[in-house]
Amino acid sequence: MKYFYTALVFTLSLPTAAFAVTYDNALVSLPGYDGSTPGLTGFVNTVYTLAISLAALLAVVKIVIAGLKWMLSDIVTDKADAKKDIQGALIGLIIIISAVLIIYTINPTIVGQ
Repeated sequence: MKYFYTALVFTLSLPTAAFAVTYDNALVSLPGYDGSTPGLTGFVNTVYTLAISLAALLAVVKIVIAGLKWMLSDIVTDKADAKKDIQGALIGLIIIISAVLIIYTINPTIVGQ
């Protein structure tokens, strides 16, 4: 039972990897994927870029919403909740930027530079 979930995730991800390697034309519909890098490498790079962009966008939106909540509330507990939301979003944004920085340090071509 210890390795059941790991084996399950690995087994379920195999068809995705095979699909990405075999059918390059199906991946063209991904935003940002132009087909210049065929196979799994281009797919993973595109998914990585989209995931980082989406996570950063969601963190900024969360900061803006929590900032509005903090400005418009008069109750101390609501202000404390908004402050915690801002802190959590900033920590998430720092983690996202750190991940990009670490991967860029390891191999700059992964980030797309």
